[in-house]
Amino acid sequence: MAGFKLKKGVLERDKPESPRMRLCVDFGTAACKAVASLGTSEKLFLIPLGQASGDATQRFSVSSSLFLANNRLYFGHEAIRVSLRQKAFTTRRIESLKTWLGRGEMSDPDGVQLEADQNPDGGDFSRGDALTMLLAFVLDHATTALHKQAGVRYIKRRFTRPVWDQARATWYDGLMARYITRGQLVADTLSGEWSGGLPMSVVREVLDQARAIDPCPWLVDPRGALEPVAAGFSRMEREYEHRTLAVVVDIGAGTTDMASLVAIQPDGEGQVRRAKPQGKPTSELNAGDTLDEILRNHILEGIDIPGGQEDELSVQLDQNCRLWKEELFISGSVQPTFAGGVVGKEIRRENFLRLGAVRTFESKIRDQFDSQLESVASLAETLASSGFHPLTSIRIIPAGGGARLPVVSSLGGQRKLRGVNFLLSPTDLEPRWFAKMYGGGDPNLFPKLAVATGGASPWLPDAN
Repeated sequence: MAGFKLKKGVLERDKPESPRMRLCVDFGTAACKAVASLGTSEKLFLIPLGQASGDATQRFSVSSSLFLANNRLYFGHEAIRVSLRQKAFTTRRIESLKTWLGRGEMSDPDGVQLEADQNPDGGDFSRGDALTMLLAFVLDHATTALHKQAGVRYIKRRFTRPVWDQARATWYDGLMARYITRGQLVADTLSGEWSGGLPMSVVREVLDQARAIDPCPWLVDPRGALEPVAAGFSRMEREYEHRTLAVVVDIGAGTTDMASLVAIQPDGEGQVRRAKPQGKPTSELNAGDTLDEILRNHILEGIDIPGGQEDELSVQLDQNCRLWKEELFISGSVQPTFAGGVVGKEIRRENFLRLGAVRTFESKIRDQFDSQLESVASLAETLASSGFHPLTSIRIIPAGGGARLPVVSSLGGQRKLRGVNFLLSPTDLEPRWFAKMYGGGDPNLFPKLAVATGGASPWLPDAN
């Protein structure tokens, strides 16, 4: 590959191909998802990113992972596979890019070079470049699938973000407008070239051209959608009752975000008004990555590390912990096994959940939930005292990869707010309308797509 000239089709347009369609990209710490509304919020296209990228394990998501080795850049599940086959285990995957943006200094990612153990071949490759390439990988598969489904590639897109403070949210919104434009240009230029990795000479050649381009003014919504609001709206938009108050518990990899929404059918009207955010949304750095770190430390306590292998085992721990955690919660146990013959002790889910650090993790979730409830307590009291379909229960809407964690179901039950008794009732992980429209059979699918599904709705309210 050589001599790539940047394709600027998206810049040659002054408006989207279809004004009624919208693409939502849920750029996650661990995985990326995408959903498009094809004219109305009732007609959704769940984009099979994993299937399109050749991942046999995930149909609708791709891993937010890159891996740089032998002067080639690998993407998604292929980045994970290649990284697990390295001989010396001295190179770390480029992961949790969203964590870079959600914590620490709000500096320009273009000016922050990757760590040496993520970029073993050296050369100019920044965090901004990594973000551009990951978005390009996602956007190419998303817009190519969208073109096959609906005949369009360039429609307006929305991105989502956690409940950050105003300064970080404003900074992030500006960055995403820049990087989604760059990502689309790189996606169009390198479309279909991802499998087997890309030579870094090609990556740098295309990035050099893309960095010089200003954001496309019509392409990206200027403000990100709050993830818990989008996740809740995707349910409440189709599951209205006369008076519904719901708390969204969105446990992702990097953050746990919570928000409340209300839907009310006014007296004498035949339709329910659309759901509106209420109270004070919150975000805590107490999520899937926290459990990964707890598991990592627990594994270390149960193994004897041979002399001189500390660094190699550390890299393997970092690269495998998320995978081992998933196996632990899906199958009920996991036995960490390292290249070179080191085998850890078997860990059982029930024992892991008894660890003090896990109980602290769960306690923080409950405290955050209590705070969220308190932020809407006055509204709940008012709705409960109404003579027109008084509110007697508050729904809990689980979302994110941690939707099935035991702590989420433990949030349900009877609760007294401002002297009024309410039943807190967790909703089913898979809504009936979703199972009917999209096949069902995987109760884990909707929680993972809830943010992207709500974000694709043209009626999503602004809760910023």
